[in-house]
Amino acid sequence: MAEYDLVFGSSAYVHVQEVLLKSGDQQMHSSGGGVLGGGWKNPNDPRSLPTGGKIHILAGEQIVPRSAYARWFSYEEQKYYQAEIIFPENLFETISEFATAFGENTSEPAIIFGFSPDGKIKVSIESSCSYIYECGKNNKSREIASGQGAPVSGDPNIYLPITKQLIRRGDIAPIKGIMP
Repeated sequence: MAEYDLVFGSSAYVHVQEVLLKSGDQQMHSSGGGVLGGGWKNPNDPRSLPTGGKIHILAGEQIVPRSAYARWFSYEEQKYYQAEIIFPENLFETISEFATAFGENTSEPAIIFGFSPDGKIKVSIESSCSYIYECGKNNKSREIASGQGAPVSGDPNIYLPITKQLIRRGDIAPIKGIMP
């Protein structure tokens, strides 16, 4: 067990349906993060990491995952994706390192899942200085896992009202066959 926050972000409008963290016979299930539209600037740039602040799911003591399963829907593509990713063996040590990065002024580390509409998934860990007058506006982040989701079946009509709203607002381009 370790203390960390679980956060979701994305590079475009997606709906995270579920994330399941696994460690041996232990599992931690998140029902998803709803509609996301930011928190990961450029998934095609290997240096770009998902950042915190979009959808905050859990905080406090959690299992240290060995793997994760995720499923999400891309509003732009009208496709579902799923992926299984494996975390490094030393994840507990990494969480501990990030929990003390700025001494007693360290914010609780966050494990951040970033989702893209083309099926990419990247997971980073981040912590920051919680007292700007002591250690400045510093933060520390690192990629801890990544993968490529596979398209899977699902009914895009479930998300039709939100898709229409996103098109009307100009957040996503018009989609052939969908009248906003």
